[in-house]
Amino acid sequence: MSSTRPTHVILFCHGSSDPQWSEPFRVLTRSLQDIYDKNKVHLAFLERCEPSLVTLVEHIAKQGPAHVKILPVFLSSGKHLREDVPPMIKDFNKQYQDLSFETLPPVGQQDAFIKMLETLVGQHLGD
Repeated sequence: MSSTRPTHVILFCHGSSDPQWSEPFRVLTRSLQDIYDKNKVHLAFLERCEPSLVTLVEHIAKQGPAHVKILPVFLSSGKHLREDVPPMIKDFNKQYQDLSFETLPPVGQQDAFIKMLETLVGQHLGD
């Protein structure tokens, strides 16, 4: 992959019919965009919220060649991540040949998240 090809990170969440549910994810995304780059950090949802992953990938594709890392904001690899997302990525690879895709492990299975929970639990046990 060329070093000139930009990387995009998509925080990928499940979604909910409750509009208030998505607000913490939107706040977090805006904060990360302020730290990194508003054009490289994105938020997408599997269902019930916008933008959908499909809509967001289409938007990124219009910007030109890129590497897209999908970071599932899930605690584990459940049915959606095992069965629903891989066919979507396969379709994206066919449709958007200027993009490359990488699905990262869900946040709940990443060392940094586990360590953060250990710290948080320790803080509460110390009270």
